[in-house]
Amino acid sequence: MRKYAKRNGLLPPKYVGKVAWRLMVEAVPHEVARFVQSRFGELKISGARYEDLLSEVDLHYPKYLNYLSDALRL
Repeated sequence: MRKYAKRNGLLPPKYVGKVAWRLMVEAVPHEVARFVQSRFGELKISGARYEDLLSEVDLHYPKYLNYLSDALRL
């Protein structure tokens, strides 16, 4: 993958997650972004809050996808 990305002038694979994180926190609340990226070590949540976050992700994730789509068109 690394060689292919380099030959074709693409973003190196090791940076894809970092770029996705930066774009996600611009589009959705930080807590939702942490939840989506499974950064549970940074979250201290109860079972009830977990359920709330699932609902919030359902609301915010389409916003992130639209933001990502717009960013990739640049």
